[in-house]
Amino acid sequence: MATEVTAHSLFSSSCSGLLDNVVLQHDNGLITSISPAPPSATGPRSLILPAFVNAHDHARPTASSFGALGMPLESWILRSALGTPVDPYLTAASALARSARAGCAAMMVHYTRPSGTMPLVEEAKAIARAASDVGIRIAFALAVRDQNPVVYGDSEPVLSQLSSDDRRAIEELFVRAPMSPKGLYRTHGCHRLGHRRSQGRCAARPRGRAMVLKTAA
Repeated sequence: MATEVTAHSLFSSSCSGLLDNVVLQHDNGLITSISPAPPSATGPRSLILPAFVNAHDHARPTASSFGALGMPLESWILRSALGTPVDPYLTAASALARSARAGCAAMMVHYTRPSGTMPLVEEAKAIARAASDVGIRIAFALAVRDQNPVVYGDSEPVLSQLSSDDRRAIEELFVRAPMSPKGLYRTHGCHRLGHRRSQGRCAARPRGRAMVLKTAA
């Protein structure tokens, strides 16, 4: 449905800058025209901006959901591994929806902690489906950690002070031999193959009411 939005100012581009007193017309998420409008003498002033981009997110619950709001990362990140995994789709959908409500139409998802409740390729598909359902574009990057699994440096001084049971639990959770470059390449190939078979994309595109209003060609 065609809609008009009148604005006192509209940020057009880095070249054109601000346009004053304009009316923006869009239809089904697509900008169809931007034209001059008479100045409005009543009502609040308004500014139209392009949608924001969330450049760093992990698509996971907020820290307040497990009592860690405002606390240093190191004080809760290891403990979070012991919690019951949340459904990856629901977790991502809630995180993506928070960004969408804040005005973001795209997000960089740095996926550092897979849930382990399903194969990694299936989990990536669930994140892409959540992005599509919310209506937000994402770039999806899996974290690869091949050093310093416990602390920022040599783990031995810390591990050596733990009891044998505690040390074994920490090592089973976090200390693993790094994957070889060949293994990384093979994993990446399977990931791409899985998405081709499902006709999905890591860079999920919104559907329905697009958050990004793109200028018509």
